[in-house]
Amino acid sequence: MNGDPGDCRAFIPSAGSGNGVVAVGLCSTGDRRRPPVGRKYHLFYVQKVLNFHDMRYRGILLVIINIFAASTLVKGQSYNIKSLEGRPATINFHYIPATDSSDGSFFINFLKDTLYLYDYLAIDTVKLLNEAFLDIEYARRGGSNEGFSKQLLLCVSEGKLCPALHVDSYTNWDNRNAYQLKNASEYLLFKLGVTLSGNNSDSYKLKLNIHNEYSGHLKSKANYKYDRTKFLLFDKQSKAFYSGYEQLTGDYTFCDLKEKIKLKKYIKSKIPVVEIEKEKYYFINGNWYIRDKSNFFSMKL
Repeated sequence: MNGDPGDCRAFIPSAGSGNGVVAVGLCSTGDRRRPPVGRKYHLFYVQKVLNFHDMRYRGILLVIINIFAASTLVKGQSYNIKSLEGRPATINFHYIPATDSSDGSFFINFLKDTLYLYDYLAIDTVKLLNEAFLDIEYARRGGSNEGFSKQLLLCVSEGKLCPALHVDSYTNWDNRNAYQLKNASEYLLFKLGVTLSGNNSDSYKLKLNIHNEYSGHLKSKANYKYDRTKFLLFDKQSKAFYSGYEQLTGDYTFCDLKEKIKLKKYIKSKIPVVEIEKEKYYFINGNWYIRDKSNFFSMKL
């Protein structure tokens, strides 16, 4: 699949491609992310690619789309929790498995609300915290000798999914046995664990258990290894945990779906933030972001 980076193409793999399903609307080779599952989304991508005006092809395309969605989407587990209002709620998981050439996708559904996570490799653990939060840790793709995971704390309020926290929870880089590399003695490990106290929105407090270590630097003072704890409070209006607030005023760029899709927004507000070691996470309009100057990148990527 060659061409302009923004060019999307519909294609049907050959019999020898391995998966034997129709792939619709995959973007250029530089972009491994898929559009959301669903007839209307795939139809949009196919229409954009083919730029067709003949309605005779619409029925054929809908058949292709349905085959693709049914063949790739995997039903996962269901979890019962209580909403912040105390009502029972069932959260359902769905997956598009990762392949050798593309990241997977992870879809979390409650009633008519769906949260899409695009940087997904596998579920590590799912825990229920105080009956009201799902603590989801999932792996994302890494390189050689690397491991990465993200952690999502999810609750339900007023019929909606609420990502109360979404941060990096595990980073491992181990080159101690990679003798062919220049820095063959380097080792890095970051691990995050959480425990929740309290039984309602007024009393929730999240304890962060942080382990951080690095070794291999020629100057021993640059090496470190430590454990520390930190506490987050719960903002019941935003329905998110925070360590503080930061005033944002100005025009900012937001990357929500793909790195190539950017939206500019003007913000003038105090934003809940969570600081974990050298990383800072911002909760803006129901989503968590990391920041690079005036750019915000979604944790869903």
